[in-house]
Amino acid sequence: MRDARETEQLTLFGHFSLTQGEDVLTHFSYDKVKALLVYLLLHRQPVNRAALAELLWPDQGLSSGRTNLRHALHCLRQSLGESADQVLSVSRQTIAFQLPNNWQVDLHTLQQLLEGPRDLNTLEALMSCYQGDLIEELQLANCSEFQRWLVQVRNEWRQRVIRFAEQVLEAHADVPDSILEALVSRFSGYGPFHERLVRQLAEQNQMAAAHEQYNSYLQLLALSGQQPEPSFLQLASYWSDGHHDPRMMSPQGAFSRALAADSKPLREDEIELRQLSVMAIRLHLKGEWQDRAATRHCLTLQLELLRWLEQQCHHLGGFWLPGATGGLGLACFGTHGPAHQLAELVALYEHCRQALPQESARHWAGEGDIPHFELAAGLHSGRVVYLPERQLADPLGQVTQMSLELMSAAEGSELVISQEASQHMPPALDLQPRLVSRLIASDGRVRLRALVLGQNEGGRDALPPSLVGRETSLRTLRDALARAGIGLRQSVLVRGASGMGKSALMVGFRQLELSRDAAICWQPTTRLSVLDPYGVARTLVGWYLKQALTVEAIHELQTTLGFDQLAADRQHLLEQALGVHEVQEITQLAQSGEAVELVVMLLHRLIERQATTHTLVLMIDDLQWLDEPSFKVLAGLQARLPINTAFMLVASHHGRESLPVKLHWDQQISLGNLDALQSSRLLSQLSRRYRIHLSPRLRNQIIERCDGVPLYMQEICRRLDMDRREGRSVQFEELPKGLLGLLASRIDQLEGDREIAHVAAVLGKRFRLDFLLECSGWEKGRLNQALEHMRVLEIVEPVDKESGDHEFQFSHQLLQEAAYLSCPRDVRVKLHQQVVTLIEERFPVWISRHPGDFATHLRRSGHYARGARYFELAAREALKVSANRTALRMADFGLASLRHVEHEIEREVSLLTVRGQAAFSLEGHGSPTAHESFVRARELLRESGSDSLEDPEDLEQIFLVKWGLWVGRSQRYAHADAFALASTLADIASRLEDPRYRRLADYARANCEYWAGRIQQAHDHLDEIDPLNAQMIIEWLPFSDHPQVSAACFQGWALCLRGDYQRAERQVSSAIRLAEKIAHPGTLAMALLFAAALYRQLGHVHLAARHAERAAAMTGTPDLQLWQISAQIILGWQRALSGDTAGLTQLRDSLDQMAELKGRNRYQRPVLWYSDACIELGELNAAEDYLDQCLVIARERTTLFLPELATQLAKVRDLLGHPANEVKALAEMAINQAREHGNRHQELAALELWLTRIEPNDQQAKESFRRLLSEVSHSDAPVLTRWISLLDRRLPHPVSIES
Repeated sequence: MRDARETEQLTLFGHFSLTQGEDVLTHFSYDKVKALLVYLLLHRQPVNRAALAELLWPDQGLSSGRTNLRHALHCLRQSLGESADQVLSVSRQTIAFQLPNNWQVDLHTLQQLLEGPRDLNTLEALMSCYQGDLIEELQLANCSEFQRWLVQVRNEWRQRVIRFAEQVLEAHADVPDSILEALVSRFSGYGPFHERLVRQLAEQNQMAAAHEQYNSYLQLLALSGQQPEPSFLQLASYWSDGHHDPRMMSPQGAFSRALAADSKPLREDEIELRQLSVMAIRLHLKGEWQDRAATRHCLTLQLELLRWLEQQCHHLGGFWLPGATGGLGLACFGTHGPAHQLAELVALYEHCRQALPQESARHWAGEGDIPHFELAAGLHSGRVVYLPERQLADPLGQVTQMSLELMSAAEGSELVISQEASQHMPPALDLQPRLVSRLIASDGRVRLRALVLGQNEGGRDALPPSLVGRETSLRTLRDALARAGIGLRQSVLVRGASGMGKSALMVGFRQLELSRDAAICWQPTTRLSVLDPYGVARTLVGWYLKQALTVEAIHELQTTLGFDQLAADRQHLLEQALGVHEVQEITQLAQSGEAVELVVMLLHRLIERQATTHTLVLMIDDLQWLDEPSFKVLAGLQARLPINTAFMLVASHHGRESLPVKLHWDQQISLGNLDALQSSRLLSQLSRRYRIHLSPRLRNQIIERCDGVPLYMQEICRRLDMDRREGRSVQFEELPKGLLGLLASRIDQLEGDREIAHVAAVLGKRFRLDFLLECSGWEKGRLNQALEHMRVLEIVEPVDKESGDHEFQFSHQLLQEAAYLSCPRDVRVKLHQQVVTLIEERFPVWISRHPGDFATHLRRSGHYARGARYFELAAREALKVSANRTALRMADFGLASLRHVEHEIEREVSLLTVRGQAAFSLEGHGSPTAHESFVRARELLRESGSDSLEDPEDLEQIFLVKWGLWVGRSQRYAHADAFALASTLADIASRLEDPRYRRLADYARANCEYWAGRIQQAHDHLDEIDPLNAQMIIEWLPFSDHPQVSAACFQGWALCLRGDYQRAERQVSSAIRLAEKIAHPGTLAMALLFAAALYRQLGHVHLAARHAERAAAMTGTPDLQLWQISAQIILGWQRALSGDTAGLTQLRDSLDQMAELKGRNRYQRPVLWYSDACIELGELNAAEDYLDQCLVIARERTTLFLPELATQLAKVRDLLGHPANEVKALAEMAINQAREHGNRHQELAALELWLTRIEPNDQQAKESFRRLLSEVSHSDAPVLTRWISLLDRRLPHPVSIES
């Protein structure tokens, strides 16, 4: 035991530490334990537990928050050890921290010093005590209220110390350097202390130290996104030549980057979130300073170059945040201008880097050589805080600081791009090969991964883009090239919305034809292209000459092309248009009809000369950004070039606005959304490219969410790949940063109408105009204008509706998500609450039609329990119409809602059962999702004590859970488990009055017997139930397929295997009619495919195929994918039986899909359609391998399939020439198994094999065959016809056949 009088030392300023004797406590189990201690310490009175829970766990709900608080308190007690009981006072309602008298706290010491004399000794002691901000390492990003409180307390203490130090400095002219250095170290961002230190060092004639301190402060300001005071910049006069105008050192018109300390209080409604891309740019002067005059000229040149860089930034619709010195500046995009993709920002950088020497020459006013500047840049992108009223962009430095770090990592003139930026802005395809990965490290530790722009131009060696679903478009381009190749000039326009793959098609075509040595001039354009008049001509001439354009090169080209010597003024005009002379009046040149005419004449000659050896293809990506003179040049070429010129113009255009000059197009290719099959193929290709495994459920989610937009699928796969490589769990629900940035920037373009986009996004992907009018509070005319603005930007589109209600929908689900996420969270919650009130008071009927949408509003407005109830209702409604993915999603949302409430076990169990049945529909009866759901439901019932069979009130819910567990076991060879669960169901049913429970339990028993191969017992039990006439379904029992129809189908199969063929056919036909009456698509598909399987046994190939075709036609949606694959298997089987080998390929592909979807061993449930096809097409080895592996499993578990597998394998091995005893043993096994379990149909099939291939003269077998045929009922089934003819041929005695 320690002496209670021993002093404890508690340090709060700088890094937290608690010294107890020899023990020092600095860390806790997790940050919220430390946060709890700090909050209690600084509140002298007891704090309410509920308030603490809400403060530290704001997103958890009160119940979970209280639980987390109890755990944090437990961890705090453990950390404090023996002193916990002494300092913590805990009651049911409050918690308090009682500071013992023997504890020394630096906060109290600091308070005493601040109240002391204003002298240097006290200041020195004060700086020794104040080691930094209050608990400076503590950051709780997700606890906004706590963080706000902590920042406020930190700032109060910080300001008190600063005020005290200023008073001391003001009173003392001679202050030791050590005290000033301590102040600068503690308050690195506070200018007056830096200014005092620099001035003092300069006055002491320590110029090098003063200059170093000056530059380090300016660098620090730049890294924190702030501007220096003019008074600080004046300090440069100590080492500069004469006086400087402060305005020269700091370009005007910049946006401030930090919230001023003396600004008015910040309101929540001022804060917006915007997408921001920042390129930090540094001009670095190479070489040494020669003298002060030369240095002054260098500084002046640097400022001129910065102003020029600012102009280039403005050209792209960006804004400029100037740095203080060192040639620093931030080019920012997104908040004030249109969306920018990586290609445009890279183009801006490259344009500036290439033009820098010319700009330097233009502005250099000194003597001697022009200074050489390196242009280093760092590019980062993300969501930032934006305060439009105060013109503050990114005051927290979320993006600007990272871009400055990246810039610092550049080596020479280099652009470094963060991984996040490459995600935010999907790289243009022709840029991808030029981006090289680099690790940025400091102190030997990797800080971040970045991409560096290299020089490789791509071309032949670049990774080809994916063109899945664009094969027809590619063929159109290649056909056009072939026509151009035979001398028929072509012009082709590729149109499509953003993300549809226009650039991918262009790049893919270019790479394909480059590999065939076509003459292709490639011109990608960006917004900067508008600044380059006659850009098409300059690119084409430069490409042809394969060198930079000069006056001499142009004269030589004119001579080569036989272009007549022009008059001097016309020659000068042509050279100006081609960019080899500086132009004073660019506007005048751009509008010069004579210049256009001269350029067209030159290009006409060039194209004709090139076309004599190779077809010339001019490709322009993003035609809309071309400069106007280039449009006129293209129009002139189209008018002038003969039709029989081997020339092809290919261009892409988004199609939203018309072009400034009308061009003629021989063909236009329109790229639309990919269909589901094409999307699936693209996903397969992308998953191989990124080496990621996509589960069937995830595949379907991606396809549904991306709605056929190739770019969106690529970005999601890229995000999944990055998650995998960096060890993060897959967060599919989160939008990839690349997509969020791309889409949010489109929302940002709405400017003042963004509010309407936010309200619409809260209402959902599809929304009613009257709801929007009520929730927004806007007047109708203004609202219609906003909607029109959104329509023009292709964010929303009107919905045609017969009812007359005006409805709109977001043009893509991901646009709606981006608009939703760009709305601040607190605003979203209020809007959801408003929508709930509106619907309940004004539109209650809407709730019954849209329970899922209403549940979403409830959940997102904090009404979790009610939300869960409506989610369950929506899930059940969806399950009734086989909208299985919706059912699963609604059930998942309902379960997520219940995490925020207590004592809702009954609701949770009910939701879990619905979730399980939806998963059965999507993944089959072996679904791990379903199994997990029903096991969890069983555990909940046990934990709550509701699993006792004695309480009749709980029996129905127990039955529902056990039923789900049984369904999961019924077809998985888990015979013992399935039989045990069927017995439990029977036991529960016997205690319930409703006879439908008994029928369901009896069906469960019969189903187990059927799959175990006990055909006689299954037949008898199903006859007793009489499913076609006895009601079996219970309203609240969710199902993947209707039990009554399932039982009728199994009865039909049992009748067939017992030999009652006519009744079997009637039974499955009746089951189909019952399924049609119930109108449950999944059940109808199941009945059709059960019928197809019955007709296979009877040899009716055409009837089996007809039922499969009908099933295939109605199961085209991902909700019914299981049944679609099953139908395709049967259709492949039919094609194979007609001799078409493609049928076998179709079968194998479908089997692969089925195995992937169900995620289980493909031999566990034999697909005898496949072995039939292999045998018919002579693929006997494949058939033997498949049947053999299936038989191994079937023999282990004694299943229904054993006789048929043995019969088929015996036939295959006989055809392959295996030893007779081996074939005979298999046939005997089949006969004995079938006979033992009353499976007459398979016994007949096995005897047929015996009498035709093994022992044709076996009299005993003949008698058995004759007897069995006399016992079965007959129909026109081909298999019966064959057996009867066999009987007539081989057996001498006549047979009496009952009809």
